[in-house]
Amino acid sequence: MVPIRGEPPGPAMRMVRALPRFSANGTRMGIDRTGSPGAVVVRKGPAPGRGRVGPGGSVTDLIAPALVHDVRHLITHARHRTAVAVNSELVLLYWSVGDRIRRELLDESRAPYGEAIVRELSDVLRREFGRGFTRRNLYNMLHFAEVFPDVQKVHALRAQLTWTHYRSLLTVKDEEIREKLMQKAISRKLTTAELQEEIRR
Repeated sequence: MVPIRGEPPGPAMRMVRALPRFSANGTRMGIDRTGSPGAVVVRKGPAPGRGRVGPGGSVTDLIAPALVHDVRHLITHARHRTAVAVNSELVLLYWSVGDRIRRELLDESRAPYGEAIVRELSDVLRREFGRGFTRRNLYNMLHFAEVFPDVQKVHALRAQLTWTHYRSLLTVKDEEIREKLMQKAISRKLTTAELQEEIRR
């Protein structure tokens, strides 16, 4: 916002120039009206609600700590909501992919070629979408759809259980134990590591 030489400053520049400034120790500095360029007059007294956030994390001139706190809070919560939304979509995607493969392999004419079908599908998907669609992951998705056949239940729990939660639960063979572990993970908000610890007990 630097005016062109010879051009009078606009209202935005005049507003910026009119804003109070504060020294590093919190004292307020007023503009020297004597005409000396760059000179300031120090007025004693700290600036209420103001501070400096430098490279180490302090609050900058003219920014109230409450403003920084509120904006950080908004950003953090938005990031969390975004992560939850992405995870929810991935869980449903992986279930859908697994269910589609399962239905393909249920076809008696295709069943004998199951391993070859998964291998070739993985090759195609990895070229287009990356390493998330390895043969191992496709088999995990297939197993996911087989062990949790009720898509409505998966949909209802998609914001509470991540894909890594489900992959951990897939290692539990006993259906009753698996259900209890799943409910414990939901009620206690267990991380994947905590759930795996419960499985090992």
